Amino acid sequence: MLNNKLAVLITRHLAGETSEEEQKELFDLLKDQPDQQYFLDLLSNYWISGKGTFADDETNSDEHFNHILALADETTSTNEEQISAPKNNSSFRRKIYLWSAAAAACAAVFLGIYKYSGKQPQPIVAVSHKNEVSAKSGAKSRLTLPDGTKVWLNAESRITYNSSFNSKFREVELEGEAFFDVVKNAQRPFIVHTSGIDIKVLGTAFNVKSYPKESTIEATLVRGLIEVIKKNEPTGPRVLLQPHEKLIFNKERDSLKLTVPANTIAKTSSQDIFIMPVSKSLPDSAMKETSWVYNKLIFDGDRFQDLAVKMERWFDVKIIFRSDRVMNYRFKGVFENETIEQALNALQLTAPFTYKIHDHEVEIYKSKSD
Repeated sequence: MLNNKLAVLITRHLAGETSEEEQKELFDLLKDQPDQQYFLDLLSNYWISGKGTFADDETNSDEHFNHILALADETTSTNEEQISAPKNNSSFRRKIYLWSAAAAACAAVFLGIYKYSGKQPQPIVAVSHKNEVSAKSGAKSRLTLPDGTKVWLNAESRITYNSSFNSKFREVELEGEAFFDVVKNAQRPFIVHTSGIDIKVLGTAFNVKSYPKESTIEATLVRGLIEVIKKNEPTGPRVLLQPHEKLIFNKERDSLKLTVPANTIAKTSSQDIFIMPVSKSLPDSAMKETSWVYNKLIFDGDRFQDLAVKMERWFDVKIIFRSDRVMNYRFKGVFENETIEQALNALQLTAPFTYKIHDHEVEIYKSKSD
């Protein structure tokens, strides 16, 4: 059975309330009592499966996102207190303790059955179960991480995290595009791992786009402060991003490309690190980088070839060009509730081309009069 001290530490660990000293004490106890790691594994699985949720209700997601971005004009400290408030709620903590006690009781019964049958459960030394949430083509998803952080996933995106997520570091792996509103916890930095860069934050709101087939990775900061470092240079220069700045990482050149000298923590011997400003006058619903959360696809001078990649995810179609000239047409506009036919018809008003649609495949041709 769990001793009282270990039970309390495990409960506080799962609730994200342990101090550094308590965290160290928990690890020391588990090291001295490896058989008790089984309980932590069991409780972690119950906690992750019960607390991490996501929804496809776009109306609720957009309303909540509007509320989050409305807080951008307030001070960071006030905003962080509002986000963190549920963790200090006595009713919330009481539910956690009641849940933990029930789960521990179940574990005790489980062990009793093993003992009666003459078998003993094998201790689990390392807990590394993966949790994954994804959004398919043509759709978006939302999830709440175990620490309360809110994440919106764009189409064809996937986020994964371990069951030990809320321990020393809060780490997630992202493939695709996501908007994060991170709950502040100075003792547990939040880290987003992509294929080319790692992004470290404490409490902030930002967008990350990292699709495997695209040549760049983008990180756009809405509020707070983020630190970016190249994955293959963990001890290299670090870039600090301020609100309304965007970082672009070129995967092919393996460089960070921005437009003004970067705020680097470490000195760099090359000039491949810059910062690109994002308009402060535009509302977040009108910014290309975050408009997708408002169910808007904004394009501003995009080549048809590049716009087609976005449209494929947005409308869940495959677009094939039969003309190199048409691929280089440039467009400016916004899609919201249009069908693929309506979107293409709107584009035809400003550029000459024809198209055919068969199931989920779109073929685009040069106009006969062109």
